[in-house]
Amino acid sequence: MTQTITNFTNEKTYRLTICEETGTAIDCSCPDMQYRGHRNNHICKHMAAFQMQLDRAARFILLQREIAEKEANARRDAINALYNPNNIG
Repeated sequence: MTQTITNFTNEKTYRLTICEETGTAIDCSCPDMQYRGHRNNHICKHMAAFQMQLDRAARFILLQREIAEKEANARRDAINALYNPNNIG
């Protein structure tokens, strides 16, 4: 899968290739990646920024799930306290 991205410092666009199995960026059409990309698993700033955004989205989803779980537990405890006032805690 490819994604078109815009450079940070100018309006040039590059193609970022993303592995569909892992969801990580594996190649970029920017000059840095074309020059250094095939040495020692080099990643360009575009690939690093993509990975950082992906990590931030994953953390956000995990936090949303955690909050939803805590809200459900609080709601359950409130209902239990309402219907069973002797079993608080």
